[in-house]
Amino acid sequence: MKHHLSPKHTKKIGDSVIVWFEKSNSYIVLNEELHKLLDLYIFSKDKISFISNIQKFGYSHTQSRSLFKDIDILLKDQNVEDFTDNLKDIPFKALSKEYSESYNIWNTKIALHYSSEKVKQLIHPSLSYLAEANYSTCDTNIHIYQEKHELVLAENETSVFRCLAKDYHKLQGKFSQLIMNILYKTKESDYLGCFHATTVSKSDKAIMLIGSSGSGKSTLSAILQKNGFKLVSDDVSYMNKLDLSIKAYPSAISIKEGSLTSLNSFYNNLMQLPKVNLNPKKGYIRYIPPLEMDYKKSPLCNTILLVNYKKNVPTRLDALNIKYVLEVLIPESWIAHESESALNFLNWLETINCYRLTYSNAEGISDLLCQEIIDK
Repeated sequence: MKHHLSPKHTKKIGDSVIVWFEKSNSYIVLNEELHKLLDLYIFSKDKISFISNIQKFGYSHTQSRSLFKDIDILLKDQNVEDFTDNLKDIPFKALSKEYSESYNIWNTKIALHYSSEKVKQLIHPSLSYLAEANYSTCDTNIHIYQEKHELVLAENETSVFRCLAKDYHKLQGKFSQLIMNILYKTKESDYLGCFHATTVSKSDKAIMLIGSSGSGKSTLSAILQKNGFKLVSDDVSYMNKLDLSIKAYPSAISIKEGSLTSLNSFYNNLMQLPKVNLNPKKGYIRYIPPLEMDYKKSPLCNTILLVNYKKNVPTRLDALNIKYVLEVLIPESWIAHESESALNFLNWLETINCYRLTYSNAEGISDLLCQEIIDK
């Protein structure tokens, strides 16, 4: 009936079916019954044929008509083209050096020039541990400034991105991509994706930590780096397209004010760390520098851990259905909009182990993860 609306790629993992739609670059997780109904819709000759076919599975005429309408809307929504604004013609604005900082990131010197202290707070606190005094001999100059209601990002006097000031997280994401390209001499197309996740590693094995805001994933990474793990990246995890390894990103670990007390036994002088309040609803955030970050090694990741901090509960590590992982991982992640990358992403998902970690006490977590994941 509507073959042109069908997903480009389909992957069955366990009792879930993941489909990818090329036009919108979107992923949907279905159970087997819904996937069967989707196929019936696509391959039925017409509406009457579809209704007749699914009534054989026990659906009433009313239910069948409703399902037809719902699937029709779903497929049309998933076949709207993913639109990216052409930002190449943004005029460049030179900035004074009043709010400039210089950073030495893995022997690459980068100068960042901000238009105001407020704009500076979007980026600087997470990199402040890498700041140096002199920015006159830097390899790259990056400008970040606000024009009325928009934020603009420029590299070496060429503007490369803009967004509404209220969507500052988009600028932070584009900035992280720019830094990755500078540090590794790559381009955006060299990456399969950037996941909204924190990654830690041990013995060349990476664990990707995911969870909603306040779930405790960054706090957990701060605990783990005090117990033999290395921080690979905080909050953003870039996956190389060729070998699916996770590349290190130099940001410090962002910790919400309310989580500091749980780290007092691991770190001294936490209250002296840089802090920022970008979102009044989330409160102050402080940044703990990485203790050890090996940017020359890019570990492979075959484990995703859904972190779930709860007060006064015993520590538990439970196997988790992939659909719950994708519900958290997909919405705020970027995955390259091309068929090969989508297929590689789906194939990677088929190889990973998924767990939910529920914890309130840090004691024993490192040993548990080593025993159940790293040492296996």
